[in-house]
Amino acid sequence: GSLDTWDASVIDGTRQPERPVIGAAQIGFGELRLNHDCLLPAPIENRFSLHTGDVLLAKAPPIKAAWISPSVHHHRFDATCYAVRNLKTSHGVWLTFCLNQFEFAFSLARRSVASTVPRINSGELRRFPIPEVPAGFDLLADGIAECIDQRALSSMELLRLQAEVAEQVHSLVPEAALVIENDHGSQVSWYQRFAATLLEDSLVPGHVKAGEYQQALRRGGDWRPIRSLVALARGHGERLGKDVSDYWSLRLSDVGPDLRVPPVVSRGHAGNRNVYAEPLTAGEVLHSLLATSPRTVFVAESSDSMIFPTDHWVRLRFNETPGAWALAMQTEPVAQQLRSMTTGLTQQFATASAVEQLVLPPLPLSIRMSWDGRLRRWQRQRSDLDAKWHELVDRVYKLLKHTEVQYGPWVLPFYEEMNDDA
Repeated sequence: GSLDTWDASVIDGTRQPERPVIGAAQIGFGELRLNHDCLLPAPIENRFSLHTGDVLLAKAPPIKAAWISPSVHHHRFDATCYAVRNLKTSHGVWLTFCLNQFEFAFSLARRSVASTVPRINSGELRRFPIPEVPAGFDLLADGIAECIDQRALSSMELLRLQAEVAEQVHSLVPEAALVIENDHGSQVSWYQRFAATLLEDSLVPGHVKAGEYQQALRRGGDWRPIRSLVALARGHGERLGKDVSDYWSLRLSDVGPDLRVPPVVSRGHAGNRNVYAEPLTAGEVLHSLLATSPRTVFVAESSDSMIFPTDHWVRLRFNETPGAWALAMQTEPVAQQLRSMTTGLTQQFATASAVEQLVLPPLPLSIRMSWDGRLRRWQRQRSDLDAKWHELVDRVYKLLKHTEVQYGPWVLPFYEEMNDDA
């Protein structure tokens, strides 16, 4: 079959809509990667607004597609995407999975209008052959559509919690610190003068600036040194060495902005000297040393398999409410402190001792307990949704396997693709 035989329409986002929200970068495997913009009220609906049941796909490689659920419809998409609409649920879900196969999507791009960079042509998209939808696929497609919607609602729940934490933390930044932030921006000139009282161990201007900012937070807002809040900070622990092989490791690239250890992590190999010898344990908070793109992980529960983090993380064990402190460490005032303390020629990475010098806001215990409980609950629910999602995906891949006779061996489960890319 093809989109022509399915009588579907393809909407081209070439004309820029007002306030575009969804772009190709937000298309994940079968679903959208939601950000805080998605919490804004959707603008007035027009032809560039997403509809429930649309298939949104990127125009250029890497080509991915997402099925649009009721929770994210009405948001607008931009010029990097096509929206395929007027499809039955079973057709839309099947098309989404086909387009998420690398060989299938690349074949479509290759047959489109020739250019330096492969790019999908809307006419070719309509005519391109699509494996026939399997008999009895409707029930499975409905289950996948419902699961995608539940996952979107779950993502927005976490985004709302993060927005609440960010607002609360920002309200605790004293005026003196805001003045320093506005005056200095993110750069420090070589000729900038600092008071002698600000000089500590490092004379690097950015580090002195961080010290000035932290002093303002402590004096004007009673922010607390992180050392007083943690029982143990491990940035220099023992490494695995070459005796252990074929293990699971947690790299910076494995983790997104959702503070959790993902269900799929990287495989490690013998000889990795940058992997901690102790696996992750429940209650830990990990903060990345890549200060220009900070990531935080909260390990709410122990994993069935041992996962060893790389030494690009600092491992923290807070005395209480670790989930709440993990949320607070994601906020801009904390990120700004660490960005000012980067080292090296690229000025991207901070040291473990820099993380141990951070100051955190004086959050009331009652608020922290609420946030900690909500984050733990969210992680448990998300894990259940992940298990359901992977079971449904595996069922679709078994059906896709049958198309290899006609279309070739192009089927590779998405989680294997992720491992290969890692």
